[in-house]
Amino acid sequence: MLWPEGGKPLAERDRLIARTPLQRAGAPEDVAAAVLFLLRDAGFTTGAVLKVDGGRSLAM
Repeated sequence: MLWPEGGKPLAERDRLIARTPLQRAGAPEDVAAAVLFLLRDAGFTTGAVLKVDGGRSLAM
């Protein structure tokens, strides 16, 4: 979600985002929404891994 401030060029970030199905970088609000879902609506969910990655794990 947070891109390193040093070391990697912005062009690399743009290429990574272009290969992500949602075509955008993640935001802290995306994680907060997932946590809220788990707290409010997922009362019967146990032992699950919830990936908050904009679909990147599906495309790679």
